[in-house]
Amino acid sequence: MKVLLVCLFLANWQTVRAEESLSAETTHSLDKRGSSIETSTSDAKCSRIISLAPSITELVIALQLADKLVGVSSFDNVLSSDSDLPRVGDLFNVNLETAHSLRPSIVLALHEQRHLIKKVESVGIKSVIFNHNTLEGIQQSIEELGALCHVHQNSDQLLSDLTREMASVKDSLADQKVLIVIGGVQEQLYVSGRDGFFYPLLKHVGLKPAFEQKTVATGALAAEALLSLRPDHILHILPPNRPLPSKEVLKTHWRKFAGVPAVQRESIFVRSEPFFSIPGIHYPKVAKAFVEMFGELNERDPS
Repeated sequence: MKVLLVCLFLANWQTVRAEESLSAETTHSLDKRGSSIETSTSDAKCSRIISLAPSITELVIALQLADKLVGVSSFDNVLSSDSDLPRVGDLFNVNLETAHSLRPSIVLALHEQRHLIKKVESVGIKSVIFNHNTLEGIQQSIEELGALCHVHQNSDQLLSDLTREMASVKDSLADQKVLIVIGGVQEQLYVSGRDGFFYPLLKHVGLKPAFEQKTVATGALAAEALLSLRPDHILHILPPNRPLPSKEVLKTHWRKFAGVPAVQRESIFVRSEPFFSIPGIHYPKVAKAFVEMFGELNERDPS
């Protein structure tokens, strides 16, 4: 799970393909029980969807295509507890036998899963790859899936809602420096940089990212380099739903960086909600959380 989250954060995903539509005007598909049904070409492309990533499943549901899902990833937890959808794979593996047996019309995956997609396509299953590592990529995936599945109205509405939510927090905070680190307290940590999901969100709300280089493991940075960043606040993002450490544990963990302003002021925050660790359509929640965490501090200490 730790490796999965690191890859979700650090991979520089880019959208690399959109598959051609089915050519026949009318084709036969299978319903969720495996029975043959006739569908039009416009419906056939999304009649039976497999999602290989939680963020994609969230998008499919947001576009009101949940009834088209026939398989999801092992780490999906956005579905109801009584959902009996088969778990097809995760970031690194896919069960080809299960996937093929579900007769999907399309498999949706993330860029870093392209090695899996080669396997999927080798058995004749069509696929589309999305980029969910950047805001632009997430927005583009909404447009692309809306076009692919002929739900333009739903995708347009979702984009409009996201734009409105982001506008409500734009430039809400003073220009203070925030350092974001990712990983378990007793595990390898990564410093989120300009290539990360959080960089544009910090800037959007008026904060300044403390680390301007590409995302890197803390072990690759000298202690002096971290000290030189001098962040006003530190945000430590844990794997999803991980129990939050006590203040004493945090103090002990950051003691070696006692010269950092955020450590001196004990302005260290920890979050473990899934929307922090899985980049996707809930990015306005991250921006709003920034405002909630740092807004009161900025009012008290705008320096």
